[in-house]
Amino acid sequence: GRVHADNTDSYGFLRNLRERVPDWRANAGPALVIGAGGAARAAIYSLVSEGAPAVHVVNRSKDRAETLRHVFGNRVSVERKSDVPKLLKEVSIVVNATSLGMKGMPHLPFPHNALRPETVVTDLVYTPIETELLRRAAIKGCKVADGLGMLLHQAAASFDAWYGIRPKINPTLRSLALAG
Repeated sequence: GRVHADNTDSYGFLRNLRERVPDWRANAGPALVIGAGGAARAAIYSLVSEGAPAVHVVNRSKDRAETLRHVFGNRVSVERKSDVPKLLKEVSIVVNATSLGMKGMPHLPFPHNALRPETVVTDLVYTPIETELLRRAAIKGCKVADGLGMLLHQAAASFDAWYGIRPKINPTLRSLALAG
C-alpha cells in the first residue's frame, strides 16, 4: 500500500490573507514569521511558494528555526529577537505563529512603534479574535488579518478531503464560530 498525506494549514493561511487583505502579494517584500512550530511551517511554505523574496524567522529556540531554514532553503533566514525593529523597516508582512496573545497567555512582546502602515500583520491566534498585536497594528494603519479565517478555511479543506463536501466560509459561519 501507499500512504498519502496532506496539510490544509497552508491553504487556510493563504485563503484567509486573500480574503482579509485582497491586495496582499507575497512578492511585495520580505516576510517576518514569529514562531517555528507547525503553523509557522505552513505560513513559511505559503510565503515561499507564493514568491516572497525572503522570510525571516524569529523563535525562542534557534534550533527549531534552523530546522525550518534547512527545510525551505536559502530564502529563509533565522534572526534574533533583537533584530525585529530593524527587520520591520523592510518587511511587507508580519506573521505571529506563536500562541502568545491567545486568551490565557501573555501578549506577544513586540515593538509596535516600529511598524509601518504599509505592513500587513496577521496573527494566527483566534481567541481572542483581536489580539493586542492586531489592535496596535490597526492603530498604526496596518492592514490586519485575524487567525479565525485560517482556522475556518483549513477546516473546510480538511472536511472536503475527508467527506467530499466543502463547507462555505461566509460571514454567517464566522459569526457562528465567534459566538462559540
